[in-house]
Amino acid sequence: RRCAPVLAAALAELAPELPRAARDFAADTIAGLVAGDVSRWADPGTVPAAVHALCATAAGTRALVDGMGRAHGESRAHVRRCLDLCRQFNLLTDALASPRAPFAIDLAVAASRDGALDLKLWLQGALEAPDSRGAEQFVRACVGWVRAQLVAGNAEEPGSLEALAAVLGALGAASASGAPGGG
Repeated sequence: RRCAPVLAAALAELAPELPRAARDFAADTIAGLVAGDVSRWADPGTVPAAVHALCATAAGTRALVDGMGRAHGESRAHVRRCLDLCRQFNLLTDALASPRAPFAIDLAVAASRDGALDLKLWLQGALEAPDSRGAEQFVRACVGWVRAQLVAGNAEEPGSLEALAAVLGALGAASASGAPGGG
């Protein structure tokens, strides 16, 4: 129980060479760490050491960001914990470049609400620069984010109208300029 996070960090470093079951264990353990669900995998006191171990290498950082994306995929409520980890371990730039576009958008909005990110500028850059995420996938994720906010009635939350305006404005600007994501 105490070594599961550190083992996950080590497995993340070796991920390409490992069998799928080992990679899944590492990804699930890391997602559990991000989600704060350490009761199953670890002693809560080992979490900071595991995150530090993960952040020590590029592969570990990628695994941690992927774990954040997985945790977010299980529940969008984990975005706050992801933002806290990003701040604590200086991972915001890495996490915002995640190929998991819905996670990156939710994280950017949360960071923007806290004043840690200029959402309009980030969206503009994300829509103009083709990357591993894929421009079309990113546009779809933006549209899905807007739809989810409107359907859930989240537009009344503090900062939500500004975020909605930023996402819709960026999509409109990308479309008008012919940016890769704008179609």
